[in-house]
Amino acid sequence: MLTSTQDHMSTAAQLNSFVVSTPQKSLTAQATKNPTIFPLCVKSLTPRETEILELQGTGLSIKGVARKLAISPGTVKWHVRNMYWKLDATSREEALAKAREHRIIS
Repeated sequence: MLTSTQDHMSTAAQLNSFVVSTPQKSLTAQATKNPTIFPLCVKSLTPRETEILELQGTGLSIKGVARKLAISPGTVKWHVRNMYWKLDATSREEALAKAREHRIIS
């Protein structure tokens, strides 16, 4: 019979054998192999996120977008962060390029 310490170590070893540490591929990289992945994320942009993205495309800052929409800059930042995640972007330029490429904005 195993002691509780031995039993715990055995269980931990079994769990560790199932954990695989692989880096996540970006959505864009996955989309080249499976073209349905990226458009699903793009289509999930909310109307407000799309509106903010369009305003950013005109050159407005976070504060400028906030003033135009009568919302707080923190709310704009929240939407921008969600857009970047959905578009798999790390900058305003990259988000705008991907949005134009997928015809979310003109």
